[in-house]
Amino acid sequence: MKKVSYFSVICLLLFFSIKYRHVASGQTLPKALADSLQQLIDTTANDSLRGRALNKLSFHYIFNDAAKALPLIDRGLQEARQHDLLFGESELLNTKAIYFDLAGNKDSAAHYFEQSLELSQRHGFTNVEVLTRNAMGLMFWKTGQFEEALSNFFSALEINETQFPDQRESQANYLSNIGLIYQELEQYNKAIAYHQQALFIREELQLLNGMAISYANLGVCEIKLSHYDRAENFYTLAIENAEAAGNMHMYFSLHDNLGNLYNLTERTTMAISAYRKSLERPASLVPNPKSKLSAYTNLASLHNKLAKPDTALVYANKGLDVLNAFPQLRNFADGLYFALAESNYMLGNISAGNKGMKEYKSILDSVFSDKNALALAEMEKKYESAQKDKSILEQQQIIQQKELAMQRMVLGALLLLVFILFAAGFFYFQFKRKEAAAKQATLELHLAEQKELARIQSERLRISRELHDNIGSYLTLMSASLEQLYLNDENVQLKIERLKDHLKMSLRELRSTVWLLKRQAVSVDEISIRLRDFFKPLHQNGTNIEICTEGNTDCLLSEIQTTHLFRVVQEAVNNAYKYAECRQIRVQIIIKINNEMCVLVSDDGKGFDQKQVKAGNGFLNMEARMKELNGSLKIISCPGYGTEVEGCFNLQC
Repeated sequence: MKKVSYFSVICLLLFFSIKYRHVASGQTLPKALADSLQQLIDTTANDSLRGRALNKLSFHYIFNDAAKALPLIDRGLQEARQHDLLFGESELLNTKAIYFDLAGNKDSAAHYFEQSLELSQRHGFTNVEVLTRNAMGLMFWKTGQFEEALSNFFSALEINETQFPDQRESQANYLSNIGLIYQELEQYNKAIAYHQQALFIREELQLLNGMAISYANLGVCEIKLSHYDRAENFYTLAIENAEAAGNMHMYFSLHDNLGNLYNLTERTTMAISAYRKSLERPASLVPNPKSKLSAYTNLASLHNKLAKPDTALVYANKGLDVLNAFPQLRNFADGLYFALAESNYMLGNISAGNKGMKEYKSILDSVFSDKNALALAEMEKKYESAQKDKSILEQQQIIQQKELAMQRMVLGALLLLVFILFAAGFFYFQFKRKEAAAKQATLELHLAEQKELARIQSERLRISRELHDNIGSYLTLMSASLEQLYLNDENVQLKIERLKDHLKMSLRELRSTVWLLKRQAVSVDEISIRLRDFFKPLHQNGTNIEICTEGNTDCLLSEIQTTHLFRVVQEAVNNAYKYAECRQIRVQIIIKINNEMCVLVSDDGKGFDQKQVKAGNGFLNMEARMKELNGSLKIISCPGYGTEVEGCFNLQC
């Protein structure tokens, strides 16, 4: 076996002491460096160097091949105690505690953390103490002891800034962890401030793994603040950096988070893909059964939503396999049993569905009971503490009876003064709160009145425009015809016939306008029938007008959508009838799969050159109506090849 030079050993350990000095989620080493450490362990005769190498390599295996980690740690501890290497022992105790923490054995983790902290403080190993403080903070965070976690993280940050100011990577880690605690306390803006401080340092140092952690934490905060686009961007950056850093533990866990974001924003297909990706975690990584259970639960629920109960049942059964292997996760399995019940109900398996629903309710009752038991235990602890305090107080009162008698008078006066001040402050606060509430109520009422007035005015303008644009034009034409009726007696009969036609058109327009205004919702089929009836006179005059529909014709349009659609079709058909010299006009109303409605009016007329003809009021009115529907309008025409008018807008079916 090739020997490693003493100089290269020193350089190698110096590199690791700088780059991997802190505890960070998913710490990993390049394969070449891991192999070099193993070679050093097998060849060096220096006990101290071998101990440091064992610690670094075991720490690497904790996140990449957990089965290899514990034997290396125990070997290192045995050699450190045998050769009285106290510094190496304190480091390895901290690493062993991290191993048990990640494996879910909190009691063992706490035991070894305390040993490491006591040894490092007793012998002044400040660099080990700061690592242990941070790791203990992570453990307290996972168990929901947020005050203890925050205390340890701030202690680690203070030690780092005073004793090791050049170790900016470690500073970033402690800032990030403080942000995590504020995240748990739902103080998301404060958490974001700490995460951004950590990210600034990590980007400056180009720490891919640390950048992935910061991006992931920022993504969680942005989701809580309902900034979903920002959250998705941060998660994407986190996944890219985790993969680039070789942190596959985080890489797969982040896909579970990304799936939750897609699920939250109703992107079901993308959510399913992300959950499946999170389940591709290799067996060599530290298992994450809770994440696995969550992914299977979400996949089952989403496939039920997609009306695929057979597939949902497959995922639900896989979730049950995880639960059987890790029964301690039962309190997190309520969603799994609900999805299982739902799948069986959809498949007609009523008995199995009832069984799943029974388990679901049982878990809910159990969780509720556990919370009650915890609350009772806290009350008992407070009661016992109060009883002890009372006993001590009684003894002190016996000893200091005369002194306390004098102090009571002073204390009584102070309490009375405090009570008066408190009462005055309380009543003043109540008065100001009621005053503010009255002002707020008045403001809201005023805003509601203004909003209603604006709505009524808008409706008045819309109705007046409908009457003016359609019926008004015909009445104006009739008035002009009446004025000229007796100027030329020879044409009286012809003018009367034309006047009758105008009157019929006015009545037809009035009926259509009233029909449009009195309907709150109209189906596509109703609109097509109304259009056929409306264009009958034109059809009888020799122009063939065809009305056809495609897609989901049961979709309902609002009153405003119906009015605008009807008027756009009317204008387009009238233009074709008047100017195109056509024999065939085709009106198509199409409902696409994405709920986009398109109306297409085409004719076989003479067409026109769009570059030479300027858009008139008719086209501008049609375009304005489509814009009010947040849609678009376009006209395609060519001399000799007819004209095509297409308008599209989105609707909710």
